[in-house]
Amino acid sequence: MKKSIVLLLIIILTGNLWSNDDVMDKVWKLYDEKKYDKGLKLIDKEIKLQGESSRLLQAKFYFLDALEKYDEALKVALHREEIAERKSPWLCMDIVSMYLKKEDVNNSLKWLDEAVNRGFISYNFLTEEDYEIIQDHEKFQSLIKTIKAKVGIDQPAKDFTVELLDGKSFKLGKQKGKVVLLDFWATWCSPCREEIPNLKRLYAEFKDKNFEIIGISLDKNQDKLKDYLEKEGITWKISSSGESWNDEHVQLYGVNSIPSMWLVDKNGILRHFGLRGEKLEAAVKELVKE
Repeated sequence: MKKSIVLLLIIILTGNLWSNDDVMDKVWKLYDEKKYDKGLKLIDKEIKLQGESSRLLQAKFYFLDALEKYDEALKVALHREEIAERKSPWLCMDIVSMYLKKEDVNNSLKWLDEAVNRGFISYNFLTEEDYEIIQDHEKFQSLIKTIKAKVGIDQPAKDFTVELLDGKSFKLGKQKGKVVLLDFWATWCSPCREEIPNLKRLYAEFKDKNFEIIGISLDKNQDKLKDYLEKEGITWKISSSGESWNDEHVQLYGVNSIPSMWLVDKNGILRHFGLRGEKLEAAVKELVKE
């Protein structure tokens, strides 16, 4: 996988790329410096000391992948999946990525199917070149349809009501006539923070043209969240229950990675999911014109 996707998956599964753990800081620094052999030695040393934690096995997987040791990386991914307490769809996607590199179509589709069964909905990943060898397969196309049905593309967006940080109430169903961007995010999520400048531009350009952003934060500490919002000058609507991944709206939309962006048109129909950057900007511009 591309490095940006690799790092995104690390964030998804650990909550924060730059942990307070000194060892993991050293590990990911070595990854950034492309000192993969040295990093593996450090990881193996820590596994002997700490045992096979999910974080260490995950790190070992990515280092082996970077070294193109795909057979070894696959063994680590399968072992991590076997011992994991939380059967995340992203565990399956690591396995899929290795079978793809081994050009094993059947096992790639098998584990992708399992990922979808576990709630994988980030179908934009599947448009990457990494998935090219299975994209024309009938099973792959069927899984894409299943994912889009789960996401609810071209269907009425799931309604909800949240209390905003300012104490006011926001109900999605009452936003008819507006294009609404629903953004699941957190201050500790690096890709979420990277998207903030783009959201600022969109909000500044379209907030007076029937465009609204509702951000549902997965932050547990609301004081830190409020400090971040003030520092960044973020003025769109923000909600935070403090429940992180257990937030009822996170579960309502089946969110298992962030940032997770859902674009609803003026009629309350979900039109786009998972767009970021220029693609998100283009989609907003089109919907605002409708």
